[in-house]
Amino acid sequence: MTKRFATLVIEAAEHDPPYMATIWHGGQVVGELTSGYWGHRVGACIGLGMLQAAVNQPGQAVEVEIFGRRYPATVKADEPLWDPRNERIRA
Repeated sequence: MTKRFATLVIEAAEHDPPYMATIWHGGQVVGELTSGYWGHRVGACIGLGMLQAAVNQPGQAVEVEIFGRRYPATVKADEPLWDPRNERIRA
């Protein structure tokens, strides 16, 4: 199976995913996170990891297991999450 780098937005409330948290889809493990933390600029928990190429499609719904509980997550496009079109005025 080929895996590719993926960015996920995770609905994990106050929980931050640990290193190597598993990513689930269709009842199977399809990847793992390499890091995850609250993104203050985007107002959401962001996870970075490796995901099977067949599942690594923007908008794809997956789950991330954090300390034994699965939380919904969405695969994001390969672009910045905050101001992707660089429209925000800079100082």
